[in-house]
Amino acid sequence: NRRQRQMCIRDRVNQVGMVPPEPDDHTAPVEKQRWQTLVEVLTDIGLHGQRCGARLAASTGTEPGDNLNALLAAVPEASIAVNFDPGNLIINGYSAIESLQQLGSHVAHFHVRDAVRDLARGRGLEVEVGRGTADFPELLSVLMTHSHIDEIMIRDPNQAHLNTYERCTFSEKSPALD
Repeated sequence: NRRQRQMCIRDRVNQVGMVPPEPDDHTAPVEKQRWQTLVEVLTDIGLHGQRCGARLAASTGTEPGDNLNALLAAVPEASIAVNFDPGNLIINGYSAIESLQQLGSHVAHFHVRDAVRDLARGRGLEVEVGRGTADFPELLSVLMTHSHIDEIMIRDPNQAHLNTYERCTFSEKSPALD
Protein backbone atom coordinates (compact mmCIF):
# COMPACT_ATOMS: atom_id res chain seq x y z
CA ASN A 1 0.00 0.00 0.00
CA ARG A 2 0.99 3.65 -0.31
CA ARG A 3 1.84 4.08 3.38
CA GLN A 4 4.11 1.04 3.31
CA ARG A 5 5.94 2.37 0.23
CA GLN A 6 6.25 5.80 1.85
CA MET A 7 7.78 4.23 4.93
CA CYS A 8 10.21 2.22 2.74
CA ILE A 9 9.10 -1.04 4.28
CA ARG A 10 9.85 -3.56 1.59
CA ASP A 11 9.36 -6.87 3.41
CA ARG A 12 6.65 -8.07 5.76
CA VAL A 13 7.81 -10.88 8.04
CA ASN A 14 5.23 -13.50 8.98
CA GLN A 15 4.62 -17.21 9.36
CA VAL A 16 2.99 -18.87 6.34
CA GLY A 17 1.66 -21.80 8.35
CA MET A 18 2.93 -25.33 8.56
CA VAL A 19 4.52 -26.14 5.19
CA PRO A 20 4.04 -29.81 4.32
CA PRO A 21 6.56 -31.77 2.25
CA GLU A 22 6.24 -31.37 -1.50
CA PRO A 23 3.73 -33.95 -2.75
CA ASP A 24 4.85 -36.99 -4.70
CA ASP A 25 3.11 -40.01 -6.25
CA HIS A 26 2.40 -41.46 -2.79
CA THR A 27 0.86 -38.31 -1.30
CA ALA A 28 -2.82 -38.49 -0.38
CA PRO A 29 -5.10 -36.36 -2.60
CA VAL A 30 -6.15 -34.16 0.32
CA GLU A 31 -2.49 -33.36 1.06
CA LYS A 32 -1.82 -32.62 -2.61
CA GLN A 33 -4.75 -30.18 -2.56
CA ARG A 34 -3.46 -28.57 0.64
CA TRP A 35 -0.06 -28.05 -1.01
CA GLN A 36 -1.63 -26.65 -4.17
CA THR A 37 -3.79 -24.21 -2.19
CA LEU A 38 -0.75 -22.97 -0.28
CA VAL A 39 1.19 -22.48 -3.53
CA GLU A 40 -1.73 -20.61 -5.14
CA VAL A 41 -2.25 -18.31 -2.16
CA LEU A 42 1.46 -17.50 -1.83
CA THR A 43 1.71 -16.96 -5.59
CA ASP A 44 -1.14 -14.43 -5.38
CA ILE A 45 0.49 -12.70 -2.40
CA GLY A 46 3.89 -12.71 -4.09
CA LEU A 47 2.62 -11.31 -7.40
CA HIS A 48 0.60 -8.63 -5.63
CA GLY A 49 3.66 -7.72 -3.58
CA GLN A 50 5.76 -7.40 -6.72
CA ARG A 51 3.20 -4.96 -8.18
CA CYS A 52 3.14 -2.75 -5.08
CA GLY A 53 6.81 -3.01 -4.07
CA ALA A 54 6.46 -5.27 -1.04
CA ARG A 55 7.37 -8.87 -0.33
CA LEU A 56 6.42 -11.49 2.23
CA ALA A 57 9.36 -12.90 4.18
CA ALA A 58 8.27 -16.29 5.51
CA SER A 59 9.68 -17.09 8.95
CA THR A 60 11.42 -20.41 9.44
CA GLY A 61 10.91 -22.88 12.22
CA THR A 62 7.62 -24.71 11.86
CA GLU A 63 9.08 -27.04 9.23
CA PRO A 64 12.49 -28.22 8.05
CA GLY A 65 14.29 -26.05 5.51
CA ASP A 66 13.74 -28.47 2.63
CA ASN A 67 9.94 -28.16 2.94
CA LEU A 68 10.07 -24.36 2.78
CA ASN A 69 12.65 -24.48 -0.02
CA ALA A 70 10.37 -26.70 -2.13
CA LEU A 71 7.50 -24.28 -1.55
CA LEU A 72 9.63 -21.30 -2.59
CA ALA A 73 10.59 -23.17 -5.77
CA ALA A 74 6.88 -23.59 -6.57
CA VAL A 75 6.04 -19.84 -6.46
CA PRO A 76 7.29 -17.12 -8.85
CA GLU A 77 10.97 -16.39 -8.38
CA ALA A 78 11.82 -13.70 -5.80
CA SER A 79 8.16 -13.17 -4.87
CA ILE A 80 8.55 -14.66 -1.38
CA ALA A 81 11.66 -14.30 0.77
CA VAL A 82 12.79 -15.94 4.02
CA ASN A 83 13.19 -14.54 7.50
CA PHE A 84 15.73 -17.04 8.84
CA ASP A 85 15.24 -17.72 12.56
CA PRO A 86 17.72 -20.31 13.90
CA GLY A 87 16.21 -20.20 17.40
CA ASN A 88 12.78 -21.11 16.10
CA LEU A 89 14.24 -24.00 14.08
CA ILE A 90 16.09 -25.33 17.13
CA ILE A 91 13.00 -24.96 19.32
CA ASN A 92 11.08 -27.13 16.86
CA GLY A 93 13.83 -29.75 16.57
CA TYR A 94 15.34 -28.82 13.18
CA SER A 95 18.94 -28.16 12.20
CA ALA A 96 19.60 -24.45 11.68
CA ILE A 97 22.75 -25.10 9.61
CA GLU A 98 21.07 -27.63 7.29
CA SER A 99 18.04 -25.37 6.86
CA LEU A 100 20.21 -22.37 6.03
CA GLN A 101 22.17 -24.40 3.48
CA GLN A 102 18.86 -25.23 1.78
CA LEU A 103 17.31 -21.75 2.05
CA GLY A 104 20.36 -19.48 1.82
CA SER A 105 19.60 -17.91 -1.55
CA HIS A 106 16.10 -16.91 -0.38
CA VAL A 107 17.12 -15.29 2.93
CA ALA A 108 16.41 -11.57 3.15
CA HIS A 109 16.31 -11.28 6.95
CA PHE A 110 18.27 -13.07 9.65
CA HIS A 111 16.67 -13.20 13.08
CA VAL A 112 19.34 -13.65 15.76
CA ARG A 113 17.71 -15.95 18.30
CA ASP A 114 19.25 -18.85 20.14
CA ALA A 115 17.66 -21.89 21.75
CA VAL A 116 18.30 -25.29 23.27
CA ARG A 117 16.35 -28.52 23.19
CA ASP A 118 15.14 -29.51 26.64
CA LEU A 119 15.17 -33.29 26.30
CA ALA A 120 13.54 -33.84 29.69
CA ARG A 121 10.54 -31.74 28.68
CA GLY A 122 10.61 -32.73 25.02
CA ARG A 123 10.58 -29.16 23.75
CA GLY A 124 12.85 -26.29 22.88
CA LEU A 125 13.54 -23.18 24.90
CA GLU A 126 14.69 -19.76 23.75
CA VAL A 127 17.84 -18.64 25.56
CA GLU A 128 20.19 -15.68 25.48
CA VAL A 129 22.24 -15.52 22.28
CA GLY A 130 25.45 -17.50 22.76
CA ARG A 131 23.99 -19.80 25.43
CA GLY A 132 22.15 -22.08 23.03
CA THR A 133 23.10 -24.48 20.29
CA ALA A 134 23.01 -22.05 17.34
CA ASP A 135 26.51 -21.76 15.85
CA PHE A 136 26.33 -18.11 14.76
CA PRO A 137 29.82 -17.86 13.24
CA GLU A 138 29.04 -20.89 11.04
CA LEU A 139 25.51 -19.66 10.26
CA LEU A 140 26.76 -16.23 9.20
CA SER A 141 29.50 -17.82 7.11
CA VAL A 142 26.94 -19.97 5.28
CA LEU A 143 24.60 -17.00 4.95
CA MET A 144 27.21 -14.76 3.36
CA THR A 145 28.05 -17.39 0.73
CA HIS A 146 24.41 -17.80 -0.33
CA SER A 147 22.55 -14.56 0.17
CA HIS A 148 22.53 -10.82 0.02
CA ILE A 149 21.13 -10.16 3.46
CA ASP A 150 18.97 -7.06 3.93
CA GLU A 151 18.52 -7.08 7.67
CA ILE A 152 19.55 -8.80 10.88
CA MET A 153 17.12 -8.68 13.80
CA ILE A 154 18.28 -9.34 17.37
CA ARG A 155 15.85 -10.09 20.18
CA ASP A 156 16.73 -10.25 23.85
CA PRO A 157 14.83 -13.27 25.28
CA ASN A 158 14.62 -11.46 28.62
CA GLN A 159 12.58 -8.77 26.85
CA ALA A 160 10.61 -11.14 24.57
CA HIS A 161 7.33 -10.21 26.24
CA LEU A 162 7.86 -6.65 24.98
CA ASN A 163 8.33 -7.84 21.37
CA THR A 164 11.26 -5.46 20.94
CA TYR A 165 14.07 -6.01 18.48
CA GLU A 166 17.34 -4.36 17.58
CA ARG A 167 17.65 -4.06 13.81
CA CYS A 168 20.82 -3.91 11.78
CA THR A 169 20.31 -3.03 8.13
CA PHE A 170 23.20 -2.92 5.71
CA SER A 171 24.24 -3.35 2.11
CA GLU A 172 26.68 -5.79 0.49
CA LYS A 173 29.58 -3.38 1.03
CA SER A 174 28.75 -2.68 4.67
CA PRO A 175 31.79 -2.52 6.97
CA ALA A 176 29.73 -4.57 9.45
CA LEU A 177 30.34 -7.61 7.25
CA ASP A 178 34.10 -7.17 6.76
